[in-house]
Amino acid sequence: MQQKIVGNLNENNILPVSRFLDKKIVKEAMLEFLKSKLQASAMMYVKTIFIKEFQNNLLILSLENEIIEKRLFEYKIPDLLLKFFKDNFYYDQEFEIQFIYEESEKEIELEDYVQTTLNSIPKEKPVKESLSKEELVDPSKILQSSPLKDEYTFETYVMGNSNRFAFEMAKSLSDAEIARINPLFIYGGVGLGKTHLLHAMAHNIRVKQPNARIIFSSCEELLNEYLNGVMKKDYNRFRTIREADALFIDDIQFLAGKEAFQEEFFHAFNCLNDRGKHVAVASDRTPDQLKGIEDRLISRFKGGMCVDIKLPDLETRMAIIKNLASSQNINFSDEIIDYFASSISSNVRELQGSFYRIISLASLNNHEIDKSLIDEGLSDYINREKPLLTPENIQRQVANKYGIEFDDLFSSNRRNAIAYPRQVAMYLIRELTGITLKDIANNFGKKDHVTVSHACNRVTEIIKTDRIKAQIIEDLRKKIERDFER
Repeated sequence: MQQKIVGNLNENNILPVSRFLDKKIVKEAMLEFLKSKLQASAMMYVKTIFIKEFQNNLLILSLENEIIEKRLFEYKIPDLLLKFFKDNFYYDQEFEIQFIYEESEKEIELEDYVQTTLNSIPKEKPVKESLSKEELVDPSKILQSSPLKDEYTFETYVMGNSNRFAFEMAKSLSDAEIARINPLFIYGGVGLGKTHLLHAMAHNIRVKQPNARIIFSSCEELLNEYLNGVMKKDYNRFRTIREADALFIDDIQFLAGKEAFQEEFFHAFNCLNDRGKHVAVASDRTPDQLKGIEDRLISRFKGGMCVDIKLPDLETRMAIIKNLASSQNINFSDEIIDYFASSISSNVRELQGSFYRIISLASLNNHEIDKSLIDEGLSDYINREKPLLTPENIQRQVANKYGIEFDDLFSSNRRNAIAYPRQVAMYLIRELTGITLKDIANNFGKKDHVTVSHACNRVTEIIKTDRIKAQIIEDLRKKIERDFER
């Protein structure tokens, strides 16, 4: 792989696919790919990479200096970049990656992340809930708040039945100058739009309150700030978070096991809540499903407004595809949009990825976007050979939907977070298969069918009286019917 400063790019040699691609989205996909393969200390260097240009056999990446380039090679990141771009954009075409140096106006200081555990951090004495005026510093300047993504607004959020309630609550709460409910707890699977909603709320507050001090951070980034303060014995560095006007934390589940950090976060939340400031967090599971987090924090999460985001239904997927096509000035017929949306039942991120893969194939092969091209583009995402519908398949779908372990369905655990999905699974097996109540009981390790009968009756009543729960069950039923052969 070559590394050198590249001169003027030859516009005639630019890869056609680059006309269709939003480089911000490409970088976001790149970061998502590398996140599971690299440590946090390596990811801080990856985030400084800028995608400069695609050429037929060359990918130009911009860096700030050779120090960053050296770090990238120390972590063997170029090899991972080769794999990512080959798998997603160049396919079997040979190409090279070259780096150019473009210094930013503001020099950034690069430090290795603190490699330590919270267990080694000394316990602190109780601290004041708020800082004096002499101690007060703008928290958005002290804490390195992540920049808001310009494209993540309420206007660009595609709303459907799977996310309508979450969208409306996020919009309503962020419209108010004083927080009426704290925190807003958004939960759902990977790639469903939780982060988008947090960014949208922050943008909305900034428009309505231009001088508001907003902190937007992942839980991991916030933890690193806390660790840096502890290691430097600068405890007020983190505590300035209590003076913010709005706090948005992504992936709050990573609080688990960090006892000292939980203590600080607990006091920060109480202080912000007492001052009527906005707090919103996102998680991949419900408060009840969070493990390794103190009960008092769980209680605070449950005391706010909990909203979930589910997999997009057919209509929402169609709207997302239409929106993506419009943003790239590509004309998709209604027939093609319907075929595309019906062929994949995935999260929003994978839906976006499959969309860009399809238009990349169309551009590289100079091929119109038709059903055969969609089938080729979705080959890694779908399997048109539907598996047979069995009680076990239904059980696994239910466990995945409600975010519990598969084995939990067969336990004697009576907590509602476990018992309710178990009852839903029994109900759906009865509705979707021809087996008897006794056979259903056997599938759950029960001695008789009385438990199954009771579960089915309870779920039937819930469907009649609880619109939201009924919609979740109906969506799950449709997904099972679509993905499995009866």
